[in-house]
Amino acid sequence: MSKLLPELPSVQASLSTRRKEEFLCLRRAILSGNRLGNGTNNDLSFLISLTRCRNLEVLRLEDNHFPGVLPNLIANLSTKLQTLALGRNQISGVIPSGIVNLVNLAHLSMEENLFTGTIPFSIGKLYKLQRLHLYGNMLSGPVPNSIGNIFDLYELRLQDNYLTGSIPSGFKNFKGLKLLDLSGNRLNGTISGEVIGSSPYLIYLNLSHNSFSGSLPFEVGNLKNLEVFDV
Repeated sequence: MSKLLPELPSVQASLSTRRKEEFLCLRRAILSGNRLGNGTNNDLSFLISLTRCRNLEVLRLEDNHFPGVLPNLIANLSTKLQTLALGRNQISGVIPSGIVNLVNLAHLSMEENLFTGTIPFSIGKLYKLQRLHLYGNMLSGPVPNSIGNIFDLYELRLQDNYLTGSIPSGFKNFKGLKLLDLSGNRLNGTISGEVIGSSPYLIYLNLSHNSFSGSLPFEVGNLKNLEVFDV
């Protein structure tokens, strides 16, 4: 290792071993598109070592064979993390509520896994999220109203789960939302014009294969940028 790294200036030589490890730690860990995973529940235990990487900004593990439960220690990853991509694996269990500790997340993708339970209400505290993909799991319960607190969200995909209840009123807070897909769930009630019509930049809106009732709100006609509308 010493032959591969340049000599550090003398001022850095006085740093503790722990500080050196942090200084030299990676920023991007991209392991996507392989066949990683042995099919055992401890396949994700390597995440423990990544909690020491205090400058980690990108972690991509999608399109592998990782099974098992997502450990709670994911909450101890770097607070600089901006992208966490775990899609298309075989990860099960609930979404750890501690994920809210990753305060700088902009892209969270956990689609097409085996997640169960409810979407944590605390996810609405990830105020910097721009893209949230939780589709293709077995999530149940209501869609948290708190998601409406993520004002910068432009892509929300929750389709193909077992979500129930109505479209949260908090969704009227979205101003820059471009894609909303809630299809293939068990949502019911009426489609609120106040909620749907408040996203002027919406390009794609899919509410199909649910149990909505009533009439379509006239506010849909105000969505001038809408290209796909499936209900």
